[in-house]
Amino acid sequence: MKSDKLLQWMAWFTILFTIAFLSVITFWLVYPYRVPKYNTDPQKVEHKKIKGGQYQIIFVDLCRYEQYFPVIERAFVDGLIYQIPAYTGADNRLGCHIAKVQVYVPKTLPPNKYKLATHYSWKLNPIRTIEKTIYTEEFQVVD
Repeated sequence: MKSDKLLQWMAWFTILFTIAFLSVITFWLVYPYRVPKYNTDPQKVEHKKIKGGQYQIIFVDLCRYEQYFPVIERAFVDGLIYQIPAYTGADNRLGCHIAKVQVYVPKTLPPNKYKLATHYSWKLNPIRTIEKTIYTEEFQVVD
């Protein structure tokens, strides 16, 4: 008799746990997360010609609604891709604004015309990631 009662309680617990688990998973999948909206594509750059070893200034026009911090990966693109190490964004200002971002142009980057590709990746919960890639205007790296 006790065994039947225990099995019945275990069955109910399993059903309730499964419903709660599926509810959390569904919420994570369908919740409308508001990641930053980028207003310009391509993004403006300050220097149309720049030497290796200097900093390129990018004007990032965005509207941030909630404080989600992306992993940011950048690459110089000219047909080949020159990757820059990834880092986590730290700009936590809410609202619409234009951020001036400095990007180091490596001394070893061959002279050519480039676009800077910025890939944003927001890990919002254990099963959902939102990604976006934005390019800059073309600029030239000279000797």
